[in-house]
Amino acid sequence: MKRLLFAVMLVLALAVPVWGAARTLYPVQSPASMDWSASTWALTDGGTADEVKPAAGDTVLFTANSGDVTVDETAPLTGALAVLNMTNYTGTLDLGTYTLTVDGICQLFGTITGTGTIDAGEGLFNQAAAVADAITLLLTTSGSHNIYWIGTGGSININCAGTWTLSNNISAYAFTQTLGTLVGGSRTLTLNGGDLLYTAGTLTGDLNVTFAVSGNGNWDTSGNKLNLVTVNAGQTLTMDVGLAHKKLTVNGTLSIGGAYVLATYPAANDSISMGAAGSVGRTGTGLWRVYSTSDTTNAGDIRITGTLPVQIINATDDTFQLDGDLEAAAGNTILIHGAEGNYTGLTLNGNLTGYPTFNLGLAGSGTRTGRLTLGSGVYRIGSITRTATSTTTANQFNPKGHVILSGTMTGTGIVVTPTYEGMIDCGGFGSVTAVESIGRRLVIRRARHHTTGIPLRGWEDDSCSNVKFEGRLIIGEPGVN
Repeated sequence: MKRLLFAVMLVLALAVPVWGAARTLYPVQSPASMDWSASTWALTDGGTADEVKPAAGDTVLFTANSGDVTVDETAPLTGALAVLNMTNYTGTLDLGTYTLTVDGICQLFGTITGTGTIDAGEGLFNQAAAVADAITLLLTTSGSHNIYWIGTGGSININCAGTWTLSNNISAYAFTQTLGTLVGGSRTLTLNGGDLLYTAGTLTGDLNVTFAVSGNGNWDTSGNKLNLVTVNAGQTLTMDVGLAHKKLTVNGTLSIGGAYVLATYPAANDSISMGAAGSVGRTGTGLWRVYSTSDTTNAGDIRITGTLPVQIINATDDTFQLDGDLEAAAGNTILIHGAEGNYTGLTLNGNLTGYPTFNLGLAGSGTRTGRLTLGSGVYRIGSITRTATSTTTANQFNPKGHVILSGTMTGTGIVVTPTYEGMIDCGGFGSVTAVESIGRRLVIRRARHHTTGIPLRGWEDDSCSNVKFEGRLIIGEPGVN
């Protein structure tokens, strides 16, 4: 009886693999195909296909000779493969809905389909495959790793306490960082319709993100801000959490949802660029905040749509200069103020259209001031006032060109200091009150009577202004040309 029992146990032992001994396994040769769970793996490329499915610690090699493989269960059932190397593979690995876990080197080639997950661990991660957008490439193991990426598709999720370094540019469907450290290395991440999402972790080095296809973008962390965010022409980036960045290029549409903040920290000159059809707007109650942390000059045009408020702020005495044109709708409010005890300046040297409102100074503060300087262009402005409940008296307005005012300019708390012969044109609708002009002359004129709307010749109606001039006063300018 004992001999019979021993014989049975020996047969069973020979029928299953010795799990403690790691193997190197190859799938069947093309054009044949197989399921991952099938006992048709081989110990050599093209060898006898009689090995059982890969187990924890095994190395799996796909070659140019390998056929298609369908993953029909969690692979492996427990633990992780030591290595998955698919170099030169041209077939299809169908993940289905399952997870394939790799603890060491992971190199992906060929075509990967399904909606499952590849959980990559220690060592090199090389993605050279055509990966379905719904496949999650989950990076979960601690340690230091390099990501080489020449493939397309897939949704990347960095969720580990380790460090992942981008070794080249990436084109993927979506990207998420929930833990760990990402080293950008001045690389560009191109997203093709999926979401950009940051919830935790650290970003070191510059990371550029391009939205080649419409999608959502949320990177709400000023301590780990992106370098350059680009929205391609004809595409829409929807921001429904927050987006912190140094540079912004919008050739399509950037839409701010909810009550969130688009936060731009200009890193250098020409940090903001918009193409002919590029614009920034909102669908909720959010705002665009530009932190002008040093004197910067922007040569491109900026277009703001809808009722999006723009706040220009800094921590030191700095000025944001726009040499291009600014287009802002009548419902836009542009708030300019510095930190406590400091000013922020906005200088517009191009033209301004749309009749936005300018508020200078911060509400509730007596020392956080704003300065608005206008160059030699034409500036269509709704109103210019000190921000409500602000008590600062050091705000400044320096007009040089031609201001067409559709609303009210109230000079309380604003010192008007024209560097040149600035001109405010009330256009038959606006009014200027309580203004002091210190220095050069300031021309205030109206083209139409404020009640009858009849065109005027010269100064036949003084309702446009209630002005004290400490410089030279010019009266009698004819109406608008």
